[in-house]
Amino acid sequence: MGRPSLASRGRTQEKKAQMTMTTMTAARLVTGRPSATRRTAVRRTAARRGAAVAVTGLVLLTAACGESGQLEITNSSPHAVTVQLGDDDTEVSSSGGAIIHEYGCSPGDVVVVSASGQRSVLPGPVCSGEHITVDSDGRVTVSAAERDG
Repeated sequence: MGRPSLASRGRTQEKKAQMTMTTMTAARLVTGRPSATRRTAVRRTAARRGAAVAVTGLVLLTAACGESGQLEITNSSPHAVTVQLGDDDTEVSSSGGAIIHEYGCSPGDVVVVSASGQRSVLPGPVCSGEHITVDSDGRVTVSAAERDG
């Protein structure tokens, strides 16, 4: 005899899968509860959900603790600038400023784009309690914010 054809092997595998499903269904009908394999899968899923909830809670707690201050931006240049803090863009007019209250830290580098398209990158993260300054020549710096007496 030779080896069975691919088509007959496929039918054999289908029959095995059907028999397995029938056996699992029969076990559930006889005992009134899912098979051990199904119960294990449900337990693993519940454990993963619990771990995901714990991680999410930790991230939210950390984020809430980090949002205690404000980020200051001053633009002394003759042109408006856009400050990109992750997914958030803040437009600052010429000779103007902005304060972002309850700000934590930027998710990475901060990009300042002038009206002419010039981009300046501040290595991140930039956090609350710091001051981003665009001077009259368009140079961008970050420093600790000054506190009033």
